[in-house]
Amino acid sequence: MHCARTAVVATVIALLVVACSGGSDPTPSPGSSSPAGSSSTTTTKCVGPGNTSHAGSSGCETAGDWRCGDDTYVVECECPAATCRCKKNGALIKSVTFAGCKSDGNCDQSLIPAGECGVPL
Repeated sequence: MHCARTAVVATVIALLVVACSGGSDPTPSPGSSSPAGSSSTTTTKCVGPGNTSHAGSSGCETAGDWRCGDDTYVVECECPAATCRCKKNGALIKSVTFAGCKSDGNCDQSLIPAGECGVPL
């Protein structure tokens, strides 16, 4: 019985050392993500936006693109039509209204409607 208690105490001490040193414990706590290499799903963070913009005498075009795991999202907007085309992996998924058409004929890139187009930000 003494050996079993010693093993338990040693395990507890090892876990405390890992927790206090900022290391990672290979066993997840209840409700947390599984360790690397497991089959559980994790949230993928998107990288982007990469923006492009072009203004001309008849209006402007602006676009943003995001990489989210294996998916690529592109939102292409134009003025004066005030519309955006939302694409996922190259396929058009929908069109939405663009509120970024300015009176001077330029597009406001900060108003590209990524969330409305389904980009999981």
